[in-house]
Amino acid sequence: MGILKNIKKRIFENDEEKEYRKLQATLLKEFYDFGHQAWYSIQVKDYQSFKDLKKRSDKFKVGYLKYIIEDVDETRYKIRKLRSNNDQSPWERNGVNNAVMKGLLRPKLDLSEEDIKYLFDRFRKSHIEGIGRFSDWPISYLSQQIEKRAKKETLSDEFIQYLREMLQWEQLKMVEQYGTSDIVKVQARIAKIINGSSTDSNQVAVITLTEDNLGTAINAEVEKMPEDLRNQWYSIFALLLKVSGGKPTAKFKKAIDPEINKIGKEVYKKQVHLWIDLYNSIEHSSQVHQYPQGTTTWTSYHFLESQNKVFIKGMVWSLIRFHDSLTLSKIAQLTERSFNTIPTLGPRAAGVGNAGIHVLAESKGLEGISHLSRIKLRIKQNNTKKLIDKKLTEQADKRGISLSEIEELSVPSFNLIQGKKEYSFKDYRFAIQVNGIGDVSSTWIKPDGSTQKSVPSFIKDSAPQKAQLAKARNEVKQIKKYLTAQRDRIDRLFIMDREWSTEDFKKYYIDHGLVWCITHKLILEFKVGKKWIPSYYNNENWLDIKSKKADIDSATSVRLWHPINHSTADIENWRKLIQEHQIKQAIKQAYREIYLLTDAEIKTRVYSNRMAAHILKQHQINALAAIRGWHYSLLGWYDDGRDEEIVKLKVSPEIEAQFWVDGINEEDQYNDAGILNYVATDQVRFVNPEGEGIDLIDIPKMVFSEAMRDVDLFVGVASVGNDPNWQDNGGMPRYRDYWQSYSFGDLTAVAKTRKGILENLLPRLKIRDVASIEGKFLIVKGTVRTYKIHIGSTNILMEPNDQYLCIVPGRGKDKNLNKVFLPFEGDRGFSILLSKAFLLAADDKIEDTTILSQIHPS
Repeated sequence: MGILKNIKKRIFENDEEKEYRKLQATLLKEFYDFGHQAWYSIQVKDYQSFKDLKKRSDKFKVGYLKYIIEDVDETRYKIRKLRSNNDQSPWERNGVNNAVMKGLLRPKLDLSEEDIKYLFDRFRKSHIEGIGRFSDWPISYLSQQIEKRAKKETLSDEFIQYLREMLQWEQLKMVEQYGTSDIVKVQARIAKIINGSSTDSNQVAVITLTEDNLGTAINAEVEKMPEDLRNQWYSIFALLLKVSGGKPTAKFKKAIDPEINKIGKEVYKKQVHLWIDLYNSIEHSSQVHQYPQGTTTWTSYHFLESQNKVFIKGMVWSLIRFHDSLTLSKIAQLTERSFNTIPTLGPRAAGVGNAGIHVLAESKGLEGISHLSRIKLRIKQNNTKKLIDKKLTEQADKRGISLSEIEELSVPSFNLIQGKKEYSFKDYRFAIQVNGIGDVSSTWIKPDGSTQKSVPSFIKDSAPQKAQLAKARNEVKQIKKYLTAQRDRIDRLFIMDREWSTEDFKKYYIDHGLVWCITHKLILEFKVGKKWIPSYYNNENWLDIKSKKADIDSATSVRLWHPINHSTADIENWRKLIQEHQIKQAIKQAYREIYLLTDAEIKTRVYSNRMAAHILKQHQINALAAIRGWHYSLLGWYDDGRDEEIVKLKVSPEIEAQFWVDGINEEDQYNDAGILNYVATDQVRFVNPEGEGIDLIDIPKMVFSEAMRDVDLFVGVASVGNDPNWQDNGGMPRYRDYWQSYSFGDLTAVAKTRKGILENLLPRLKIRDVASIEGKFLIVKGTVRTYKIHIGSTNILMEPNDQYLCIVPGRGKDKNLNKVFLPFEGDRGFSILLSKAFLLAADDKIEDTTILSQIHPS
């Protein structure tokens, strides 16, 4: 141990050493006098001995630094030897020494080039000999001393060469779990000093990213660039690798802008777009490990090295000066991707995602805000949703409008006209048309007006034309994303029971090129005088229930039609009209479920048990809650003091809806991150801002109905009773009765609506002669057996002995359903129900061996 051999051979004179030792003893005494300071977070600024030390000469301070470095190594060696000992004094001595070193190196200190080299070499030597990690030393503060010296005087060529060699040290390329940020800062700071001190372009510091899927590719790409361009990128890398904090500082903006200008704005932007695409394409990796004894294994996951996350974060910050649609779209994709979760690790790169949120929020116009509004519906982390809401609210406040209004303002139209748009390619036109949520068709129109499906050959042979087509196709992808987001946003407006002025509603909903695709199939109510006139859109006119033109020009207000405000007869009339005109609503409206207070709920006053005692898949309810605007925090098998959670929705400043759930701590029923697989449902209640329960009878009927509908959705989709494999795969033995009762029990409100539609639809289906409805089942008579498909869960029993038949739904669309008209989109359960019915009606043609083995009696 080379260091330990030299510990007793002090490089100082005896008198100096004696003074240093006395000072150190005084500092330690003051530490104990202050009392109860954790050794890893000691603050010495208030110690009188440290105040006295700060008044001493820089020569004395430098000498004391060198003295305590030796003591730190000796103390760390003792800590290693006494790791199982309860004696805290070595840790405390080490903590005081570290705090003093940082305190001395934080302000400007007159360090010579030789002093700096000595200190860095000692830190490195300690690492090499296994005494302490390089990143445990105050390397960031010491590198700042070089910056301060470089501003005051020219650094020697010898010292610059030392710094250049230092960048190649293994210790400055190590990315560790702890201390990485300081290593990254030192690397970037030294590179900047070298570049700023060198007049020779060939002597620019080479900055490389840590080798991983991202860093390796970017390093290779930069290495192939022409020398001048490569050196310009190295200068930018030095800035990007040094960022920290939640948002770009004025200092960062001032430093990065000239560097971008040197490369050229368009060249820079194009390259960064490619690197964002690369970042978005990278998947996390996993590795299975085995414990030394036994056969138990565990899996570790990894995404990117910490240094490279810092680089991407800085790169996103650098785009804050750009406001074009493509750049904002790229940032939005990166932001959404950054919050995708990795088992045991959480979000891929929350810091990168937060950087994207900030840049989108600060962009000019409303396009960035529009992206944030959409992203909010896609992510699961509650703290991130709150951050986005905060950013959206800030922008709304700047404009003096509400959060809901700014979301309306920010929706892009994509220059669509009633869901249609054309792109010009010489004499050809590329026409797109929105047919439904996620369904956008495209056609090529020739100069003579005829159509073709394939891309014209001249486009394939032209780089500019191919780039233009790629841009158009990317816009189609964005249109699909925004349609889904706007569908979900508008569906959540019912619970707010909003009214709009006719002018605003026409601007943001009826005449809006994108949103029109949703609203023109909805039933709207126009207020004329004191009357609300329900109307639907047909042949470019708004008509009332009697198909007479509605006088909407004289209307003062508009609202969404909701069945809770209308009689049963009115609802039935609207359902017949929608069926007759085959109006497929993007949002369930005429067939929307209504939830009214029951006698039991009136008796319990402040809570409802209607949705209690269900077993739900926790990750599914978490995803559904996010889509519906509810907030939820996942429960895990770890000691954070929670074994229950509340799914919450802020309906208004006065009302919060709550759905209570409890964690199910069954053995092995949790994922690699310790998150529980299942939760049990409890009561639904509504509370005021003080958290006090509100009598259910005092909750507005629209709010109660919509909140209960959401909760019913959570149960209806996330219940284990919907999983045909759950029981066969083991499930949880003590909950198998629940699975059976839900799978084949009474129909929920959603299932009852489904049954009503099925009763009207069945006579028009090709399976009508072999299918019938009996109570809660759709009965299908196949050639081999007769099947009972539960209309709610879609699970199946086979006659004559009610044997369970497991059929796992496929992901693709069933061709049998192509000509089946459903009056609304989004009920996957209905599609699964019909697909199973068509399959089993022709059970003699089934080829799937898994199904056949169950159907045919043994």
